[in-house]
Amino acid sequence: MLLEWGETNPHVMSKVTDFTVDRTAFNNTTFHPEKRIWLGLTRQIHLSDTEFDGDAIGLCLYFFFELSSESNYSESGEEWFDGFDGPSEMNRVKNDYLNTPKFRYFRDVKPVVINAFITGIG
Repeated sequence: MLLEWGETNPHVMSKVTDFTVDRTAFNNTTFHPEKRIWLGLTRQIHLSDTEFDGDAIGLCLYFFFELSSESNYSESGEEWFDGFDGPSEMNRVKNDYLNTPKFRYFRDVKPVVINAFITGIG
């Protein structure tokens, strides 16, 4: 699983979109004009027994918060997680992260835009 955060322009989307099937939607993707603070989760799934990125899809869930221009939040980055030993470990990691200074912001605000989509990786 990939965890990303920082600031970017959200997709303009009205529903969950599978970009691997709907290439027209992918090619015609538009973005909101103003950057927002965001937190993204991508679950990479390999479609074969290989670990080759070209044979993978990403299930993406992006949460967008206040406008970057109105925020004091300035962190950005990414971290990969190789897996969890069940929901209890996932909850422990989530709670550990939400208590760090760079993630406390996300604990106290609600998203104003949510993007959910499937995309090819590689």
